[in-house]
Amino acid sequence: KETACTNLDLFSYFCKKTQAVRRFGSASIDICYVANGIIDGYWEQDLKHWDFAAANIILEEAGGNVTTIHGNYMPFNHSSVLCTNKLLHNFMLDEIKHSKAVLKKA
Repeated sequence: KETACTNLDLFSYFCKKTQAVRRFGSASIDICYVANGIIDGYWEQDLKHWDFAAANIILEEAGGNVTTIHGNYMPFNHSSVLCTNKLLHNFMLDEIKHSKAVLKKA
């Protein structure tokens, strides 16, 4: 499926703004790594609920934040997702807004 809303714009933006950007190939693993403090944040433009539902619970229980990449309440359906520790969440939301990346609609 071809779409303008890819992660490439945000990936490029964060590569220039941070020391490193890593993707491990599994939304659940990436979100659990945020919960464990191994990585600071995770975003994705288009996930199905089965891609993140269990990891979402683990992150919230660990004290992390989960919203859409627009900062909205996380619906239990396919969505964009932003997962961070509570300290970085607003910072990453601001950076995403300023990135000029093509984002999936809220």
